[in-house]
Amino acid sequence: LSQGMRVMPHSGGRVGKGIYFADAASKAATYCGVQQEGGLGMLALAEVALGSSALVEQDQPLLMRPPSGADSVLAHGRLQPARQAVLCA
Repeated sequence: LSQGMRVMPHSGGRVGKGIYFADAASKAATYCGVQQEGGLGMLALAEVALGSSALVEQDQPLLMRPPSGADSVLAHGRLQPARQAVLCA
């Protein structure tokens, strides 16, 4: 991180080149590069300030920046964490 968080030239995904964050560790873990069972991977826990988010309903891989009036882009996946906590007694 000595050079900050940089967008790599080969990056790109559902909403173009950028720095992607996930709200589910299981999703982020798929990008850790662990090749074999029992291998070691690393995740960074970060609190991310999104500002005003634009919701993207379908993939836009050529997107270069958030739409006008937005600071970030939010793309929901097919699976999402529960939005409420479930407490068991």
